[in-house]
Amino acid sequence: REGWTFYWRLPVDCAVADWSEWSNCTAECGGGSQQRERSIARQPSSNGKGCPAVKQTRRCSTHGCRTSEDGQDCTVSAWGEWTACDAPCGGSLHRRSREVLRPSSGGGSSCPELSEVEGCNTEPCAIDCQVSEWTAFGECSQLCDGGVQSRSRKVLQPAAHSGRQCPKLY
Repeated sequence: REGWTFYWRLPVDCAVADWSEWSNCTAECGGGSQQRERSIARQPSSNGKGCPAVKQTRRCSTHGCRTSEDGQDCTVSAWGEWTACDAPCGGSLHRRSREVLRPSSGGGSSCPELSEVEGCNTEPCAIDCQVSEWTAFGECSQLCDGGVQSRSRKVLQPAAHSGRQCPKLY
């Protein structure tokens, strides 16, 4: 047909976003479910491929629930006091512990950690200035009438972190 123009639309397939994280399980034991979702980023058109599922469900926590007759959970004491730090500065460690009052039995929950180690006194240690020994006296600046002789020393370690400052070097 003369004067007619035909247009064909290309198919546009559905596009979906990434899955979300799984939700928390709806039960702690005995069987629960989790869900995740994704959104449709682009709807299909012109006979493009349809969208896949946008929701998923899975089972979780399928283990049986424990009853009080099943066993005893571990029971521990309160934490003891922290020990003194190993060093007064520069990064040290101290420790604390607790004891098992009743061990677990018959499938009860196991005991938690019984000791902890933690950093302490992490501030840097003071470093005092250190200087070399005096050099020998040099030649006198005049042969007579009050000349001057001099000597010196060098800084071997500068003071740091509130350490003792250096004395005069001349």
